[in-house]
Amino acid sequence: MRLRIATDPERLAAFDAMVRDDRHHSAARYAWAADRLFGEIDLTGKRVLEIGSGGGLRSVFMALQGAESVVSLEPGLAGSRGHYTIVQRQRLQKLGLTNVEFLEADFNVWDAGSRQFDVIVSESSINHLHESTFHALHHQETYGRYLDICRRMHHLLVPGGVACISDACRYGLFSALRRFGVRRPWTGKRVSAFWRIHQNPGVWRRILLDAGFRSVDVSYPLPHRLRYLGGLLSNPLYNIFLTGYF
Repeated sequence: MRLRIATDPERLAAFDAMVRDDRHHSAARYAWAADRLFGEIDLTGKRVLEIGSGGGLRSVFMALQGAESVVSLEPGLAGSRGHYTIVQRQRLQKLGLTNVEFLEADFNVWDAGSRQFDVIVSESSINHLHESTFHALHHQETYGRYLDICRRMHHLLVPGGVACISDACRYGLFSALRRFGVRRPWTGKRVSAFWRIHQNPGVWRRILLDAGFRSVDVSYPLPHRLRYLGGLLSNPLYNIFLTGYF
């Protein structure tokens, strides 16, 4: 994905600093990783809802990529993570953005009113909208709660709208080795995901289809240094030994 602000040195430098503050490599690398989430989706003129925005980096990125408006939900803005409020406001001010609305809100109970969206984004948040250690296909309550969440997403989308969802899988080598302090060799970081509260992409595919989505495409991201081997390594088997994400 090409950064639309590449021709604006001042804005690009400001965004690059934000990316590095969030411990990403660079603005260009961040845009490359966005391709894994958005694929062929053009954000120009789109009304976007982000579920679980944290410090708001993804939301400001989407605004910079031409989104008409971004509503960004983060239930942790108060309390122990109240610094997110300051970070988000500072980022909007530095970039001169007026089309991003940050809300302290839980998606499960948030009243959207009459609003609908062209794109809904959930990056590393969908498994946390209802945290359960049960495998959803073998636990009726867990499946039902996730089904309600996905139905709510479907209801908030305009006809033809798209949900972009990314999270850690339930099983992955580096998730299993987390307890032993093993780090991923391409980043030097330990996996932070607690795999027991995650569901596999095949489970999410079934839930999303049951919720009313017409089709569900699943892809498996690769580390940046292995990006040219996508045709060989981007599949469920290798994903277990690589990123463990979908």
